[in-house]
Amino acid sequence: MDTNQKQIGEIPGEIRTYLEGILEDGEMILRDEEKEKMIQQLFVELNRYLLNKVVQRLPQEKMQGFVDLNKTNPAPEKVTAYLQQNLPNAQEVFAKAFEEFRDIYLDGVDTSREKQNKAEVSPTLE
Repeated sequence: MDTNQKQIGEIPGEIRTYLEGILEDGEMILRDEEKEKMIQQLFVELNRYLLNKVVQRLPQEKMQGFVDLNKTNPAPEKVTAYLQQNLPNAQEVFAKAFEEFRDIYLDGVDTSREKQNKAEVSPTLE
């Protein structure tokens, strides 16, 4: 296990499957090492995205409790339980966030490919 993976921690199986699915849907052709780095990177970005969604939707009066909980480096189950109790429509919020994250990533892949294709077919001015 490399240093980056130690910092990130073990990616839960369901999340790994979700991230691998995104790479497949994006038709990414990667060697195993590249794929693992990409999954690690996507995992970090997904966590940031989900945290942003939680902060946007968590009632203000529950925010300090959430901050305090996270200072203790809690097990994921404790965070999940807190959010299920305090985040209105938590399951819906997360389902939508996972869908949005996938769409954002795949839109980025499409945009990148379009730019690359235009660069390949456009003559360069010399």
